[in-house]
Amino acid sequence: LKPTGCAFHFCALFDQGVSAMGAINVDGVWIPRHLVEQWVEAAHLELVDGREGEIGRLYDRGSFSGPMMQRLDPLEEHVRRSGYAQQALYELEVRWGVANGPPPGGMAAHAAAEVDGVHIPPKLAKKWLKAAHKEMVKHKQGKIGKLFDKRIADQREMQVLERLEDQIRGSGNPKLALDDLKHRWGLGHGSSSSSS
Repeated sequence: LKPTGCAFHFCALFDQGVSAMGAINVDGVWIPRHLVEQWVEAAHLELVDGREGEIGRLYDRGSFSGPMMQRLDPLEEHVRRSGYAQQALYELEVRWGVANGPPPGGMAAHAAAEVDGVHIPPKLAKKWLKAAHKEMVKHKQGKIGKLFDKRIADQREMQVLERLEDQIRGSGNPKLALDDLKHRWGLGHGSSSSSS
């Protein structure tokens, strides 16, 4: 449970999943820091270096409880299908406060599309921006829903993109908000209106 009445700095750390007590909050389950570090190492070996089965071998040692694995499995899948596993994994490391060293080389060429700490794969980000522009700027209803109907986003991605959609709708100027988002996500220059 999130502490109430806590200092802003501690609350901010709590929200990011970082604990000063040697455990890390991964989607509501506290996992000892050393286990998170072991998972990150195994995930790097498997998802970046291509050594299949590393995460399974780590789980076979018996240190991870069922709830821990239930929280980590969707993140493994997210990194696996991100299109750039090294960057997606590094973003998790930063979020959890376990990153060692600088960002992986080439990250500038793969600008992160991120919403509320959830990495959005570049392909999904581009399609979502295009659908959002059609729906919110050109008033072609149902474009975002049709995109999600194609099942190209997982549950977490859909949830954060739906919240983002609400924010953009309430911004008073969806076109400007979408253009700013496109720029921040590093998905091309110029106006999103080029997406017809």
